[in-house]
Parts: sequence; structure tokens; C-alpha cells
Amino acid sequence: MTGAHGAYGARKDRDWLAGNPYPGRGLAVGCTADGGASVLLYWIMGRSSGSRNRRFAAAGSDAVQVVVADPGAGTPGGDRSLILYRALAVAQVGAAEPVAPGPEPTRAVHVVANGDQTDTIAAGLAAGDSFAAAFARRDVEPDPPHYTPRIAGMVAAGGAGGYELAIIKTAAGDPRQVSFQHFVYRSPRPGWGHCITTYEGDGAPLPSFEGEPFPLPLAAAPRQAVRELWGLLDPDNRVAALAKFVDRATGAVSMEIVNRHAGGGERSRGAC
Repeated sequence: MTGAHGAYGARKDRDWLAGNPYPGRGLAVGCTADGGASVLLYWIMGRSSGSRNRRFAAAGSDAVQVVVADPGAGTPGGDRSLILYRALAVAQVGAAEPVAPGPEPTRAVHVVANGDQTDTIAAGLAAGDSFAAAFARRDVEPDPPHYTPRIAGMVAAGGAGGYELAIIKTAAGDPRQVSFQHFVYRSPRPGWGHCITTYEGDGAPLPSFEGEPFPLPLAAAPRQAVRELWGLLDPDNRVAALAKFVDRATGAVSMEIVNRHAGGGERSRGAC
């Protein structure tokens, strides 16, 4: 199958994303060039008016909710849990090397995902599960004929800056054949991250993402990062994008959001 951006399954990079009219939802995790901050990127897209009538809204200091942009313009149809959900969450987990005596120290693990599996993963991590074990409990989205993949990523504050990505998808669109693929990046490349999307491109049904996450260059600050990401996405189909930076020394979070339906297409930056 082919599309405007070339053959599906072709080598993926920044240009592939820029030339793809409909990669669907996507995320990237990595670190800044100076190694000072971990980076999480996320975006949503839509082809129908209902799907496009959404925006990102901050939910607390370091989480983001996908919400209806204009209730008066109608709400997205279908299973609302698939389109309105918490896209960013933070789980407090036990530190790798507890110090006694006293309470067990914790560290923040930052999670990004394209559905309510964000909450599944965060709850699992808080209960002592691994990222992979918590995510693997879920299935593909129940939206035939696409059976949209679920994607997710995580990075822990502090530490060596490694990160993980995973995808749950069907084999050739067959819901009876579901695979779970988990990718661990132990030594991040400064100034780069790895990106994964839900789809290879437009189609009927929409073809699931193929291959491994692909490298994506990352800007040095949240505002620049989200604007570069926004510029890569198809203008007709992009809905919202965000960049979340986590200082690896202090755990401080800064975040930028761009929304299609706010302030002329954008929402100004906000530090958390």
C-alpha cells in the first residue's frame, strides 16, 4: 500500500513524519543535547470534525488531559475513552536503591500514551509492576476495522536517562492476532529521541505502524520543541501537540502545548 508520503513500511525519520498526511497519534521520548532534561513529545490528529474538536488541557502540574475543545460544536462520537483521556501521567515508584532506616524513597516515572492505558501503566508502576508488565495487560483499541494500536512511553526522573517505548497492535489488521512489542533505550543519544505513531499513513482501514521506533531530533527547550513538532504535522489533520521537559537533576517539569482550537491555533507556553 502506498500514500502521498511513499511506500508504507519505508525507512522512517523526520522527513517521513513531515511527508505523512496521517500518522495518527504519536509520541517521542529522549533527552536534550546537553543531557540536562528528558523529553516527552505527544500529538493527536483527526480526520472528522468531531475528532478535530479536541484540545490538550493541563491537569495538575505535570499531566495533560485530552478534552472537547468546543462543547457547542458537538462532541466526538464513538467510545469516548478512546478519544478523551489522560495523555500524560506521573507515577511515584520505589527507588532502585532504598536507604534504611526511614521511609522508602521514591522517584517519579513520567508516562505518555495515546489512550487510557496511561492510567493503567501509572497504576501498575505505583504498585510495583514494570512498564512492560503494566502495559501488556491492555489490548488494541476496539475500533474496527482499524483496531488502532495502543502506544506508550516512559522515562524516570534522574538516573541515566534511559527510556522505554511499547506498542500493542494487530498482525495485518487481524484482531485475533495481537502482538506486544517493547523497546528499551538504555543510553540515550543527546539531542535525539525515538518516535512511534499509531499508523503508517492514511488508508481504509488505517494501516498500523510497522517496524521499530525511529530517531527524531529534539530541540533544546519546550517551546522550540513543540513548535518544530507542530510544523511537521499535516496542517489539515493536526489537532494538538505538546512537549514536556523533565530536569534530570531536580525533577522540575516545564511544558508547552499547541492547540488547533485556541488563540488562533495555538496556546501559549506554560511552565509547571
